[in-house]
Amino acid sequence: MPSTTCTTELELKIRLPDEAAYQRVCAVLAPLQRELHQDNRFYDTSDRRLRASKLVLRLRQEESGWSITLKGPKTRSADAVSRLEIEVPLQALEAESRGRYEEALAGYRQAFSEAVQEAAAAGSAEERANDL
Repeated sequence: MPSTTCTTELELKIRLPDEAAYQRVCAVLAPLQRELHQDNRFYDTSDRRLRASKLVLRLRQEESGWSITLKGPKTRSADAVSRLEIEVPLQALEAESRGRYEEALAGYRQAFSEAVQEAAAAGSAEERANDL
């Protein structure tokens, strides 16, 4: 049985004063840089109940395998945003097994790209994407 992890995601945003500061930060972080490939699919109900409750349901594939994650509502402070995340790895999920998971999510729909398209039409794509 896959192990479930329950963590708190912490997002910290730091405004840099200028391009020179940005270049200094890039130089310090360069040794930590690596390439990561992911396929992320976000789901919601047709009436957007998850979004209304400030929840996010994500199915992710990356090199280490598949996982499904439920992200809780964001808590904001002056410089950071945090949220509870519950993630379950889906071990050795092959194409046929993936179909079963997607079938289980049939009551939901892929929501992220639609939300971004709607936000762009409303002129606030960044704000709406940050809500996810």
